[in-house]
Amino acid sequence: MLNKDQKRGLTIALRIMEENIRYIEQVFNNDDYNGILYDTKCNMDEGVKREIFKRTLLIKNRIKALSERFDLEKELRDPIKEIFGKMVTL
Repeated sequence: MLNKDQKRGLTIALRIMEENIRYIEQVFNNDDYNGILYDTKCNMDEGVKREIFKRTLLIKNRIKALSERFDLEKELRDPIKEIFGKMVTL
């Protein structure tokens, strides 16, 4: 099994992967963003989108399996802290 430091390192790495997958899913689900100073448009072929979704699902399943196998701790995040943190830079 893993020692405390190894578990922490694995947890951090897998959380970063999960955050990146969430961002990809968010971009695909929202497609476009029309902002004030920038716009975002996802001009990706539907076949490519489907393939990426399949891969993200596979990655999420592997993250879940590793989390269960090594009994990794799930972090509870309060979005209000992140919101206030971002407001400081405005």
